[in-house]
This record gives sequence, C-alpha cells and structure tokens, in this order.
Amino acid sequence: MDQSKTIYANFTTNNALEIYPIFGSTPAQGMVLDLLGEIGAHYRLDTSSNLADWTNVYSRTNYVGTIHYIDSNAINLPRRFYHPAILP
Repeated sequence: MDQSKTIYANFTTNNALEIYPIFGSTPAQGMVLDLLGEIGAHYRLDTSSNLADWTNVYSRTNYVGTIHYIDSNAINLPRRFYHPAILP
C-alpha cells in the first residue's frame, strides 16, 4: 500500500437471549429453562405472575453459552412470566 486509506467498520455483539421450556421435564420439577446467549455476558432473570410486578430470581455470568435454570416455584402458580435481561 503506497497511500493512506480510510476503512470504516461496524462492530456489533450478538446479545440475543432465548428462553424456552425444555421438553420432557416433569411438572413436579417446575419450569425448566435454558438461556442461550453470549459467553461471558452477565444476565438477570425476572419473573412475574401479572406482568406488572417483577422479581429478580437470579443473576449469572454465562460461561459456556447456555445457562440452565429450574424454577421450582412455578408449580404453585397458575401462570408465570419470564423476562431475561443482559446486565452491563
């Protein structure tokens, strides 16, 4: 290269996070969830029974790509909502 050039780059991180029940789990276990996301990212999982009031159930660093979680409190509730969040 015999002259200066300007190079433009746009770097992004895939911060997608999925929550889904694992098939084959028994109702006695509660709700079984796998959170798939970026390795090294910090995640928080909140739950609610009415979509208005949210409670943090855990915060974890994702060391392997998947965080496995069993919500044993879900067996006593008629409905349960989950909201994952990526922490700074």
